[in-house]
Amino acid sequence: MIPKNYELAQITEEMDTDFLHELEDADFRSHLYRLIDQLAPQKREVCLLKIQQGMSNQEVADAMHISIPTFKSRNLSLLQ
Repeated sequence: MIPKNYELAQITEEMDTDFLHELEDADFRSHLYRLIDQLAPQKREVCLLKIQQGMSNQEVADAMHISIPTFKSRNLSLLQ
């Protein structure tokens, strides 16, 4: 019976840890999106494309129909 209780305790501990990580991740994402919402429209668009769709700077520049030099000169390459 002791080994079963030990196994249950380990599972419960792992579930608690997973729950805390999910809660921290959700809190972080919520805070991140609140900050992104405060950015200028172009910078907000860049952040969302990079975060939500995992686009590279080149892909973002293409989606915004601007060149990479323009993208960089407008300081839009926030997240490398």
